[in-house]
Amino acid sequence: FLEGSNSIWHSGRDSNGNGEVAFPFPHIVWYNFPNAFVPGRVSFRPRQLNGCDPGGCGATKYQFVGTNDDVCNQFSAWTVLCEDMSDIPFKKLSSSKYCQVQDHIREHFK
Repeated sequence: FLEGSNSIWHSGRDSNGNGEVAFPFPHIVWYNFPNAFVPGRVSFRPRQLNGCDPGGCGATKYQFVGTNDDVCNQFSAWTVLCEDMSDIPFKKLSSSKYCQVQDHIREHFK
């Protein structure tokens, strides 16, 4: 959790872009949106540069979570909005993974 940063994030590196990228998972990508909204879907792609195995450098298991706690941090009460725990790698670097939030969970989150 790096509060107040406008920096990009690279899995395994610190807020200054230093450190090895081969840290064990899980990794957490966290963003505190300025206004609450109703999330519907999240998508992402694997790393597009060389240096990855044929499955790409991308998540094989993930959860998309949200909270409405007044203080939004690692200790907040998180709701799993959708997830993929299949451990299936990306088929190719141009592939995207999608996670659709189910209708019964759709409400405003921060």
